[in-house]
Amino acid sequence: MHEAGATAAFHIFDEKVRAGGAAMTTLNSRTPPWSQENLAELENGWRGPWCFGSQPTLADVCLVPQVANALRMGCDLSAYPKAMAVVAHANTHPAFAAAAPARQPDYKA
Repeated sequence: MHEAGATAAFHIFDEKVRAGGAAMTTLNSRTPPWSQENLAELENGWRGPWCFGSQPTLADVCLVPQVANALRMGCDLSAYPKAMAVVAHANTHPAFAAAAPARQPDYKA
């Protein structure tokens, strides 16, 4: 996943939240094509258990919160099982688990 793509996608989700949210179907239909392309690229190039092999990289650091936000916003990620496997694996790592949104003091469900 390209770092710029992950950052831009985060800002799109952040803007939707700050604007008072949007209907989930609207948000899903407006998922940027490049975001879908980046996830598809991961599906094709995945070498597991992390995005690009046996060690976490910046791609994993970007992917995990991106997926967390997408799930929080109700996006359907069922077409990306490898991305979801990376996130599940990352959530077993102490550093990623400690950084999970639900473990942050300002977290609101």
